[in-house]
Amino acid sequence: MKRYSILFVLFAIFLLITYINIEEIESILIKKFIHQTDQKIANEIQLKKTTTLALAIATAQDKRLQEYLQKKRQNLSLLDLSYMLRRYTRFKNIHFTLLDPQSNIVYATKSCQKLLHLPAPYQGDIIRDCYGLHFAALVPLKGDRVVGYLEVLSQFNSIVKDLKGFGIDAAVVLNKKLSADTKELSLSIDGYKIVNQNSTQMFLKLLYNFPLEQLLTSSKPFSIAGKILYRYPLYDHQGEIIGWVVYAKNRDLIYANFINRAVLVRLAFLVLLFAAALFVVIYLVEQAKAKEQQKQLRYLYNILDNLEEIVIITNGKKMEYANRAFFRYFDGFTNIDDFLLYHSCICDFFAEEKGFLTAKIENKSWIEYVLEHKNRNIYVKLVYKDKEAIFQVKANKINTDEYVVIFINVTQEYQKEQELRTMATIDPLTKLYNRYYFEKIAKKKMEEALLTGSFLLFAMIDIDHFKAINDTYGHRVGDEVLKEVAATIRKRFRQSDPIFRIGGEEFLIILQTSSIERVLQLLEELREEIASKDFAMIPKHITISIGVAMYQEGDSVQYLYEKADKALYQAKKEGRNRLIFTGGERNG
Repeated sequence: MKRYSILFVLFAIFLLITYINIEEIESILIKKFIHQTDQKIANEIQLKKTTTLALAIATAQDKRLQEYLQKKRQNLSLLDLSYMLRRYTRFKNIHFTLLDPQSNIVYATKSCQKLLHLPAPYQGDIIRDCYGLHFAALVPLKGDRVVGYLEVLSQFNSIVKDLKGFGIDAAVVLNKKLSADTKELSLSIDGYKIVNQNSTQMFLKLLYNFPLEQLLTSSKPFSIAGKILYRYPLYDHQGEIIGWVVYAKNRDLIYANFINRAVLVRLAFLVLLFAAALFVVIYLVEQAKAKEQQKQLRYLYNILDNLEEIVIITNGKKMEYANRAFFRYFDGFTNIDDFLLYHSCICDFFAEEKGFLTAKIENKSWIEYVLEHKNRNIYVKLVYKDKEAIFQVKANKINTDEYVVIFINVTQEYQKEQELRTMATIDPLTKLYNRYYFEKIAKKKMEEALLTGSFLLFAMIDIDHFKAINDTYGHRVGDEVLKEVAATIRKRFRQSDPIFRIGGEEFLIILQTSSIERVLQLLEELREEIASKDFAMIPKHITISIGVAMYQEGDSVQYLYEKADKALYQAKKEGRNRLIFTGGERNG
């Protein structure tokens, strides 16, 4: 009996604590409602961005768009496409805009004032035009070059409609700063325009009777007329708030979603009675939902299969889908199941090279790294059989554990960029670094010498009487002499000792060492090797003069360069074919 008395007391205390903390419990339930609603909106936005981008990429493959922009006579059927999408898919109110390379509108299926900004290529975004808010995606139209852009707009209303299915009234409020030229189907409350709305009159009346400015700037939800009222901010790709989804739900319905009321106990016996019927209803609903999802997926996969770019869907560890372009590149596999027999990830074919994406990078998986660096240009080298190509990688999150990844082949563009970088640092004749690169690296080498406590030397080398070689045998022979001397110097020194051609017949080596004597000995051996070397293109021997200067703390690059130049001048003055070190002289 005592045990039951204790249980009764504990139960009474529990009821008392529950009663005292009822407001806190209500707050927890409301926070849970706010979190789940915000998550629903965020997921819907991400899905719409991704599907709009996929539709834009697929439509951009139509060669007629390029022909239209290049002023060829060709009738466009984008209005027909918009109609077909409305009729046969879940894409409603899809509109297309063609822009020239300078982003001027050339053709549009929906008349509107000029857009305030466009999304970045190959990214979905929320934009504002004179009709309200839309999802937009911008894709370049490529031939031999970018001939223009295709922008695809899809409606924002679907998010508000989907919330209604969860018993949530909602409307979209446009940022007051951006609402001046928004006109069609818009209401105004406190100077804010309500756009893309599919709201009940009761909900709009609630907004009219509430200080909207206070709601949009508050960090906490409001309780009014038996409803919980809050907002979800909408950002464009520039991080600017362009509007809010304002939503409300009956307080009682929120509680009903999260609390098992006592009345459910009374109705428990009905569970057995209706279990079979409920199971059948759920089964039929799920089947219908699954069929609809499969239909949507088939449509989406059909779009993706027509892309030139490789597109995969993955959970970050294992691939779940790959389009036809994937199997055109990995032509040893016929389908995803065949591929998964041997590999689980496309990253098995990532080249482990510096500057490219690898399977593991900065202690993250490759997919995590790409998602965290969306604003960077990330490249990967895919190596398969005898193929090697460079791709730009873009990724987006579909849901909690699914990602869509696009691989865009940029091999030619990347190689051209690398060639330009090489041209900027390498002397084309001798293949040594040029004077421009010397200016960039010399200061860095000085800083390294100070940090490591090592000696740093500038060794300047000049070919003696080189002008006479050019005058006697011609510049072509002179160039061959320069190349052979450069190759001889390169063989003598380490890869970490940068060698530069700084003038017509002048070279400079930056040498970091713990032994000055050893470096001077190597330079002497180089001088002797050149002096004794037979050059096939000229009948006589060639000599070099060398000036060496040692870096001391406080020296600038220019000062140390001048010291080495003075030492070289001294070697020339004393008869050439010798090495002068600013701390002493070594004759040949």
